[in-house]
Amino acid sequence: MQIEIETEADQRAGWGVFFFLGAYTWIVFRIADYLLPWFGGFYRLSLRSAKGKRVLVWQGNSDDLFEENLALLENATGLPVERKGL
Repeated sequence: MQIEIETEADQRAGWGVFFFLGAYTWIVFRIADYLLPWFGGFYRLSLRSAKGKRVLVWQGNSDDLFEENLALLENATGLPVERKGL
C-alpha cells in the first residue's frame, strides 16, 4: 500500500440539514466553507498513509472548492487519488 489522496462524499446528511435550515441552507454552507472550514461538510479530502492511517486535509460543502482543493493537492503532492462516494 502506498500513500494516496482519498476523496469522500457523504450526501446522506444533506436532507436533515436542508429541512432544518430550509431555503437558507445554501447561504449557511457558503459562509461555513469560507469562514468556518472546521465546521465540516459533505465532501472530504484526506491523505491515507502506507499504514492505513487517514489525515483529514479539507472538508466542505462546495463542489467548486472541492475540485480546486483536490487539484491543488494533486499538483503539490503528485499522489494518486482514490475516489469514494463521488
